[in-house]
Amino acid sequence: MALLGFCLNIGGYFTKWRGGLAGKSDRLLGDTLQLLEQHVDYAALAAAIDLAAPRPSLDRGGRRPFPTGLMVKALIIQQLYNLSDEQMEYQLLDRLSFQRFVGLRHSSQIPDRTTFWTFRERLAAAGASETLSPKAPTVG
Repeated sequence: MALLGFCLNIGGYFTKWRGGLAGKSDRLLGDTLQLLEQHVDYAALAAAIDLAAPRPSLDRGGRRPFPTGLMVKALIIQQLYNLSDEQMEYQLLDRLSFQRFVGLRHSSQIPDRTTFWTFRERLAAAGASETLSPKAPTVG
């Protein structure tokens, strides 16, 4: 799926960027997700996704969809850590660093496994992932 490739590209760019820092310090300490947060404009990415694959209408009822930015960050975590939808749901419940990264404040607000699947299907059906291209962060 192209979206998964897109998320892998972001992860790959980040891995290359971190490798470029290796010569500047003995160790790169800190939360990998915080570093990634500093170098990717998730608001712009979410806006581009919402243009390419509009959010579902609330006319049919049901729960409000989770914000696009949150879902994109969750998909990136899934790819970086090779998690299934079921494991993503569990890890969001369990890991505070994941909750902080995606912007969740309460464990009762965590998307379930079918929410991740539905979001990927929404993007695939609209062909949204083909219109997006990540930019590699610069090593400075």
